[in-house]
Amino acid sequence: LSPYPGRPFVFMGMHLRKTLGKQFVSIGFAFDRGSFQGLDFRTPTPGYFLWKGFSVGSYKGSYGNTMARTRLPLFYLDLRRLPAPGPVRDWFARPRVFRWINAIYDGEEEINHMFHLPSLHDGVIFIERTQRARPLPGGGSPPVPY
Repeated sequence: LSPYPGRPFVFMGMHLRKTLGKQFVSIGFAFDRGSFQGLDFRTPTPGYFLWKGFSVGSYKGSYGNTMARTRLPLFYLDLRRLPAPGPVRDWFARPRVFRWINAIYDGEEEINHMFHLPSLHDGVIFIERTQRARPLPGGGSPPVPY
């Protein structure tokens, strides 16, 4: 079974961890706010399966929002080396909102997931503000993967 709440499937990284053990290092990405692109699954209308740009603001109390308070726009945090017991370790001991975006965008509430970040990844790259990929010259949309 999946250790991810609400996700009954097993991710590729879980298979790699089982096969490779400590030789496998899982790196996640966290962000505070910004833009991204995805397949718009919010309303079944013409263009339902087109890549579109979306923007989201900061989510108070999330991993990304708290990391943004460092005022460092970009950093890597090795979650295997959290400090000895104290406020930082205590903060990371509880599940918090981790913003998880894949190819499909169903709305902002669908990207906020309660996760225990050190159980998901060995490290995390934090990016304060994301920016969506820019379309290729000449337009067109990549093929829909579904």
